[in-house]
Amino acid sequence: MSIRQLLSMLGAKTGEFGIMEFFISILFSLGVGIICMFFYRLYFIRDIQRNESLAKSFIFMAPAITSIFWAIQYSLPLSLGLLGALSFVRFRTPIKKSEDIGFILIVIALSLLSSIYRFIAATGLLCIILATIFIKSGLQSVLSLKWGRYITAFVSVKTKDIKQIDKRIKETLLKEFKRLKSNNILLNEAIPQEAGYSLRYSVYFRRYIDSMLPEIITVLESIKNIERVEVFYGKNIP
Repeated sequence: MSIRQLLSMLGAKTGEFGIMEFFISILFSLGVGIICMFFYRLYFIRDIQRNESLAKSFIFMAPAITSIFWAIQYSLPLSLGLLGALSFVRFRTPIKKSEDIGFILIVIALSLLSSIYRFIAATGLLCIILATIFIKSGLQSVLSLKWGRYITAFVSVKTKDIKQIDKRIKETLLKEFKRLKSNNILLNEAIPQEAGYSLRYSVYFRRYIDSMLPEIITVLESIKNIERVEVFYGKNIP
């Protein structure tokens, strides 16, 4: 049964500019925007640099795009005018992640399907996207267990005895992280400061998971004479 037949049975006005059809399309696209917002957060669940503003904009973007497509599908002049207008649209803020563009295109595709009442197709696309996100998350979890990662740690110490504090840092890390080897901890740089030194370490974890990061910071901060700790990710190494 088509949407027009269903709406006719309900006594709603149908046709080119049926208000009830438009209202249902907007409601569906609003739900799609909310779902896309949660999909975006799920996709970047481990990324602290995700664009939360973009995710929230999906709620407004989807109904707006649906309204545009719903209006221009009945008018060729409007369609051509919109095409010319969009040719001047530019992103004022650079998009840092290519995945952001992908999610914007997904919202546009779902909004287009909503405007032509292809709700089943839109639901199918949402299911495919959700399955893709779960597959990506599963593969990422497996690879994070099999791949190693370099960690760069900047440690500010309140002592002039570099040898002693370096020995204490390495012994503490080796004690807390059983799989860590002594040759995987390297002191790269020691910069003199007023009260002590700023030390830069490179630490290689053969079996690294994201939950280890706060543990590394806690372990280093527990060492005596350490004033400040900053830890940065390095690249994954097979």
